[in-house]
Amino acid sequence: MGRTIFFIFLTIIIAFVMVPNMLLVNNYNEKVMVKNNLNLASRVLISSIDKRPIKMGELGQGYEKEVSYDIHIHRDRLLNQFYDILYKNLLDKLLYEETKKNIKAKIIVYNDRFYICDTLERWSAPYYFIHKYGNSPLYLNTKTNIAYYYDDTGIKIYDDIYGLGLNSEKKKEIIITKLNNEIAKYTSNEFKESIGIKIYNPHKADGKYKAENSYFNVLDGLTFFVVYVERDIVNVFDNEIKGLNYQVAGYTLEDYR
Repeated sequence: MGRTIFFIFLTIIIAFVMVPNMLLVNNYNEKVMVKNNLNLASRVLISSIDKRPIKMGELGQGYEKEVSYDIHIHRDRLLNQFYDILYKNLLDKLLYEETKKNIKAKIIVYNDRFYICDTLERWSAPYYFIHKYGNSPLYLNTKTNIAYYYDDTGIKIYDDIYGLGLNSEKKKEIIITKLNNEIAKYTSNEFKESIGIKIYNPHKADGKYKAENSYFNVLDGLTFFVVYVERDIVNVFDNEIKGLNYQVAGYTLEDYR
């Protein structure tokens, strides 16, 4: 009798330990698979870029000047291709619909601004990387330390950020904070929790910081990334194990000029 009770007790313990672990492992594997496919689908950024020439070189006298381009992204085409590739990669309609529903924000980051698309596929107005300089906004750029502002007469003034009281590390922190603050407005849930994007600032040398923040970066070039937010609920013997699953996936095109 004692042995029977012992085996029953052991079986219950194993069930309570093994079943949740198996469910969590399956959940982890699915999250990794979804994130990998989101990363792959984000690469459609390349095919959504238009380069519009804004300064043609002078031809003649044996030389031509460099051609400059205004980079433009077809945002609607980008989304259509992104969803198309994601569906083809997942090969599961239900998983695709669930993944699409849980993408809370899609973000395009240029050198000087970014756009956010919500769950209803509505794009925001541009958010510029701005820092207050006196009574004027100072417009920053991820790729250069040259910024600009408008003087009292409306003339655009360019200057090095070091002459305006900033340095490269501070500039990048301002840009990272701006991105996080705006994205948080799109990802907060019923628990008032929101995601903070861990964007790597190369000027910080702390080893722990590098390990925690080096997996995703939008400061290196033209970037498209998505924020995938999901609340995990695992049912174990009528008990719910709840957790928040945050995924950030994307693609950066470093040299696109």
